[in-house]
Amino acid sequence: MRRAIADWLAWSHQMRKQQQENPPQFIEKLRQLKAKKQVNSQQDTSSQAMS
Repeated sequence: MRRAIADWLAWSHQMRKQQQENPPQFIEKLRQLKAKKQVNSQQDTSSQAMS
């Protein structure tokens, strides 16, 4: 039983690593949108400070 759990944990860590290294396209798109939103938010904040 312990061996099965250890094998499953090793497999799940390996799969998570693969997903981080090669994310699906929609995840990459979401990351790009998030970064763009953060840039826009920072620009809005800095322009309001100047007003």
